[in-house]
Amino acid sequence: MFWRGPRAWTGADVIADGGHEGDAVMGTRGAWAAITGEHDEIDGGATVLAYAGTTTAAVPLKWFARSSAFACLNPSPAFDTEIKLAPGETLSLSHRFVFIDRMVDRRELEPIAQRFTP
Repeated sequence: MFWRGPRAWTGADVIADGGHEGDAVMGTRGAWAAITGEHDEIDGGATVLAYAGTTTAAVPLKWFARSSAFACLNPSPAFDTEIKLAPGETLSLSHRFVFIDRMVDRRELEPIAQRFTP
């Protein structure tokens, strides 16, 4: 799952567990990451919270998360490692995304992240 945010979210706040924020989230490992941003100046804002989940790949999931150029968020099994599948082999991924109807900061987000942990 690769979530791409609206144009209005360029420059939005990126927050992850372990205290990571902003560009420092890119390439890290962690249970969850989130992006919170405003909607086109008239509709308030929202937050997208994603959980890394699981993969059958032999490599760990790392976050591909940023808000420059465009906002995006996904737990990547192939962030910096190519995954080769033999004919007939499968790759299974399991992730959870939670959509929150307002902007939240880390203080508010951490208990929400605990509540919806898979």
